[in-house]
Amino acid sequence: MLRFIYLFGLLLGMLTACDKMPENGDLDGMWHLQEMTDLTDGAAEPQDVRAKQFYWSFQLNLLQIYSVTDVLYRNELTGEQTYRAYCRFSKTGTSLNVSEVYVHFDNRDSLLTDPTTPLMHRYGIMGNADSFSIEQLNSKRMILVSNERRLVFRKF
Repeated sequence: MLRFIYLFGLLLGMLTACDKMPENGDLDGMWHLQEMTDLTDGAAEPQDVRAKQFYWSFQLNLLQIYSVTDVLYRNELTGEQTYRAYCRFSKTGTSLNVSEVYVHFDNRDSLLTDPTTPLMHRYGIMGNADSFSIEQLNSKRMILVSNERRLVFRKF
């Protein structure tokens, strides 16, 4: 009888676990930015950006953008610097909208409010928000296209 109670408790615990299931399909997970093409220049060739180690990580409705090698923001007066930003995003069909970009510091997050800020350009986001068309998305490769950029990612 005691064994039955333990098994019932174990089964009940497994059924009520609080883990969030992936809700974005193949989009969820960590993506490594491989190449970036500037679409405003008609003759532009894709730039290989693999060595810069730019990563986009999607989970639920939060996107983390960071680099291992590139400082996103550095305050020359205080010496404070960061390698990460967090964004809200929404995926609807074949469109991906990135909004509410926050620069992440150890003690706070700062919302980017300037729509013309160049801070996120090297990561593929123009200003403080951007909209992309999903040209390709599967478990290994993603291609996002905006008015200004074409971004090619591989799943990490």
